Amino acid sequence: MSIVLMYHDIVTANDKSSGFQNKNAFQYKVEESAFEEQVKALQGKDVVFTFDDGGESFLTKAAPLLEKYGFKGVFFISTKYIGTQGFLTEEQVKALAERGHVVGSHSHTHPEIFTKLSKEEIREEWRKSYDILKDILGEKDLPMSIPNGYASKTIMEEAIKCSFTDIYTSQPTTKIKLFQKHNVIGRYVVHENMTTEDVLRIVNSKGCRLKMALKWQMLNVVKGVLGESYDKLKAKILHH
Repeated sequence: MSIVLMYHDIVTANDKSSGFQNKNAFQYKVEESAFEEQVKALQGKDVVFTFDDGGESFLTKAAPLLEKYGFKGVFFISTKYIGTQGFLTEEQVKALAERGHVVGSHSHTHPEIFTKLSKEEIREEWRKSYDILKDILGEKDLPMSIPNGYASKTIMEEAIKCSFTDIYTSQPTTKIKLFQKHNVIGRYVVHENMTTEDVLRIVNSKGCRLKMALKWQMLNVVKGVLGESYDKLKAKILHH
């Protein structure tokens, strides 16, 4: 039973310039030394490290530290931002794959609320992202992760139509579900203020994982009602 962890950028205390630069993004940026301590402590554990957004720290910080302790990561790229300030270039995306890491899509533009898009807009998000990554990597079998936790049947259906394989969500669960014969894989998010002990509890404690699942379910109930105000509530609940 693998525990799938979800990270975003790995940064230094004085430099958080990798990836998106907004209040919501900053709460997910983990300091480099803290990340190394977490990775080191998880040696020998059945864990999978995944990363969302596509910040340049994927290659400059996260990948080297994973490799140092014998891990490979799964890195999801928001393809619109490839080659822009703070994000990976095409060459760096390719380098991640050449070093043995898995590269997938985190949509094209990283919509704030994916479920507000029309079916055609959702399909275009996945189609553009798939085509860009396929051209860079030469790979047909690409996984994807859904931005901001806004999963829905339509979002998954359209991704599958665009030839994506495994579907990674923000639901904290170890149970792999099937959707149209494709794996739907849940993940446990790691925040900037989590300690190594916090991360170890996620991996080692079923009770801790259950608590995270209950919090997620509560947030999911109110997500559709609150819309853009949801992120503020999410930050308060997940940090207490």
